[in-house]
Amino acid sequence: MKINILDFGAVGDGRTINTEAIARALAALEAAGGGELYFPSGTYVSGSIALIDRLTITLEAGAVLRASGNIADFYRDSSVHDDWLPYYFLYGFNRKQITITGAGCIDGNGPAFWEKEYFSGDTDATLPPNQPVISYNVYKPCAQRPVLLYLAGCSDIHIAGVSIKNSAAFTVWLVDCRRALIDGVVIRNPRNGPNTDAIDINCSQQVRIVNCDIEAGDDCIALKSDPCRFGRSLPCERIIVSNCILSSATCAIRIGYEGDAMIRDSVFSSLVIYDSRHGIDILSIAPVSPPMKIEHGALIENLRFQNIVMRNVGQAFFIWAGNEAPRTDYAGYIRNLSFSGMTIESVATSYIGSGVPHAISGLRFDDVTMQVADLPEIPATRNPEAAMPDHWGGHWKCGGLRLHGIPVPFLRDVSITCGHAGFLPLEQEPDCTES
Repeated sequence: MKINILDFGAVGDGRTINTEAIARALAALEAAGGGELYFPSGTYVSGSIALIDRLTITLEAGAVLRASGNIADFYRDSSVHDDWLPYYFLYGFNRKQITITGAGCIDGNGPAFWEKEYFSGDTDATLPPNQPVISYNVYKPCAQRPVLLYLAGCSDIHIAGVSIKNSAAFTVWLVDCRRALIDGVVIRNPRNGPNTDAIDINCSQQVRIVNCDIEAGDDCIALKSDPCRFGRSLPCERIIVSNCILSSATCAIRIGYEGDAMIRDSVFSSLVIYDSRHGIDILSIAPVSPPMKIEHGALIENLRFQNIVMRNVGQAFFIWAGNEAPRTDYAGYIRNLSFSGMTIESVATSYIGSGVPHAISGLRFDDVTMQVADLPEIPATRNPEAAMPDHWGGHWKCGGLRLHGIPVPFLRDVSITCGHAGFLPLEQEPDCTES
């Protein structure tokens, strides 16, 4: 069954709120056992849209599905704490066979949910121009804002060809989902948008992200292991990311941090990463007071990163396992990571470190060329505070790749050059020999 949204009273004038018209159309499709909801050219403003089983949303070229700028128009998930994004634009719980496709666009209307002042206190008028890639300047968010697409407990998801822009918070968020394909999607979130992650994969399995072009104000692609939103611990595994172009105000690829569950058996290949604060960021930590519950740190293993080009990134690699002081109960690990066929131009030291013996093991670098730019104003240091730089983005110059508290990785055909005389390509802390 195919329904044209205009037949249910929708108006694509960019002003009319079409929430009820879309709900009526979806109810008709659900009664028929599913089908296609078609949006012709026009701009359709709506509040929350509850997705159904066996649904295809098709956005014709010139069709824009835009989120309302009023938080009262959105569904609030009562199971989620106020501090952790409980409002959704498009959403589904335990749904099957959801497809979003077409040459049209989904617009999250993000600026409607952000203040006009940055966290630094600057405004657009006072922020210095030409900020370096290691800087991080985002607007303060309003008290509440909607996630653009939230799917929990869903399966057989296909998002293909559409453009997505201006998400107010997370953009595509899969929680406890299975069998998803995100193919040929263009995501454009402003670099100054707060928490505007592009694709977050949380405790989900068999997800492929291919042929995508992503610019994000936060992480481009993040693999997470936080079971708090659905109450059971499941691995995030069998994830394939391939043939994508990524640019982020924070991390192009983020693995871990949120949650204690397993993240494993995944491949990132044939990627171009540019103008990003971090290229690859992997964290297994027991933090002090996160917005989500972390008891002991994530279990991260068997990840491959291959055929990747990075240009103008702050840190190419940041990998850390251990506690955030004063916690001492870390019990996670990071092991069996492979990095191969990589060409990198970065502006600050890459860092791999652990505050707990044996927490990181089995790292392999093969055919990696990295050039680190000159940052003489940030001196090398060996004081205790530098043992773990700020994983939210502390950047300093202390060689090309610094190792702390870990066994020396396997290195073959690795070339690291630094732009400033006196900095070592590879700096190994004295306690790196424990294994």
